[in-house]
Amino acid sequence: MVCLIIMCFIWSYVSNYDMGKDAATLKRMCLFSIGHLVFDIITVYTVNHVDTLPLWLNWICHVIFYVFALLFSMELLVYTVETTFNSSHARKTRNYGYIVTLLYVVSVFFIPIEYRTGNGTRYSYGPAVYVGYSLAVAHLLISMVIIFLNRRKLSRGTKTALLPMLLFGMALVFTQAIVPELLSTGAATTIVTIGFFYSLANPIVALQLKLQVDALTGVYSRRSYQDDLPDMEQDFENGSSLIFLFCDLNDLKTINDFYGHLEGDKYIISVATIIKNTLCSAFKTYRMGGDEFLIVYRDTDEQTVNNEIEAMQHECKLASQDLPYDISVAVGIAKTNDNYSSIIDLLRAADYYMYINKMDLRRERSYKITEDGTLNISGLTDRLFDAFSSCDDRYFFFATNLTTNVTRISEQAVDFLGFDNIFISDFYEKLMPLIHPDDAADFRRGHNDLITGYKDKLSVNFRLRTPTGDYIRCMGRGNLMHGRADAPDLIAGIITVCDE
Repeated sequence: MVCLIIMCFIWSYVSNYDMGKDAATLKRMCLFSIGHLVFDIITVYTVNHVDTLPLWLNWICHVIFYVFALLFSMELLVYTVETTFNSSHARKTRNYGYIVTLLYVVSVFFIPIEYRTGNGTRYSYGPAVYVGYSLAVAHLLISMVIIFLNRRKLSRGTKTALLPMLLFGMALVFTQAIVPELLSTGAATTIVTIGFFYSLANPIVALQLKLQVDALTGVYSRRSYQDDLPDMEQDFENGSSLIFLFCDLNDLKTINDFYGHLEGDKYIISVATIIKNTLCSAFKTYRMGGDEFLIVYRDTDEQTVNNEIEAMQHECKLASQDLPYDISVAVGIAKTNDNYSSIIDLLRAADYYMYINKMDLRRERSYKITEDGTLNISGLTDRLFDAFSSCDDRYFFFATNLTTNVTRISEQAVDFLGFDNIFISDFYEKLMPLIHPDDAADFRRGHNDLITGYKDKLSVNFRLRTPTGDYIRCMGRGNLMHGRADAPDLIAGIITVCDE
């Protein structure tokens, strides 16, 4: 019962906390040990009540008891193979182990399980019991042989942890065979699992590793970068070739504002996944902030890095096809040379080049090709404009960048005014022919007062000709906004249809 409580605690801990790469193995060991312990308790009762319980029930409970013991020893063998070779060999070993266990279950139908009265308790014995013990010992013995033959390959920590556990397991199995009344196999699985838990899957080490990894993306955290910084500085001083690649996610704030922070997190995870899948030659990838990643290359030629950057950008474009926004990454790259006196200088250079690339990308996205040519639409692409301009068909929003002389109008205004695009160069000059001649002078005067900064607000009534040739009464309101040095920068306004 004490062993069962301990094993349930370890299983619960492993299930709720990330124990690293050995978590799956430890969880299976816990489950097999718990199963063995449960039926250890059950068989102690059934074997001492063979006179009142059906014999077949006692037989089934003992078979399950031995099957869990076989599976536990098999899991130790699988872990040894995986540690020494690779996951593919481990999968094959596990499959062979399941086949051996199945053959044992079938063989039990033909070889008897017998029961004998010992000192203080009855116990099972006979060919079926000794075959089960022999298979478990074989698993442990094969594991020890693999470790011995590959001792140069394995780390000292792995060898010093595995060998004592395997020897201890074999010793208790032999003790059980010699003194059956001890019922020691349940204790053996518990002690071996505890040893595995505190040595190979050390929870303290797992916690330390957890602090080194960013929880959202699975890449290394900024803390990990700070821990690795002394080693990178040493590499820098020794003349090692290092390439720092700084990546920044574009438009994360906009995505958070309009789609929510959960979608923003998905955006970050998508980029992190693309980085891990495409920047394959990188030594380490760190998440330095909310939308910034640092990728460190060691002894990698620049052409390889450039090819991987192109692959990353290509994957970002592909991933954007099914999304309402673009996945876009600004990149800055810096390589160790005589111009940098420290690793911090290298980081700052990569950050600076990333900022330059971010500005270039922003400028590229600020141009749109129309019938009026290539228009600079910077300052006119905010999604708030879409939100407000879709409120009512009687309200036509517009925004004019005074620096570029490009105006954006709402989709409803395109049809209403008979224009062919939401982005228009020289909007006011193209609007004047549509205004009733009797109202044109007042409209132009008010507009001039606004763009010269003489007035900050405009309110003017006028009649506007529609594509059908009819004039309708409208009210125009505009608001002048100021940019750097308080210079007129942007006009935002609304044309309201008063009657139709």
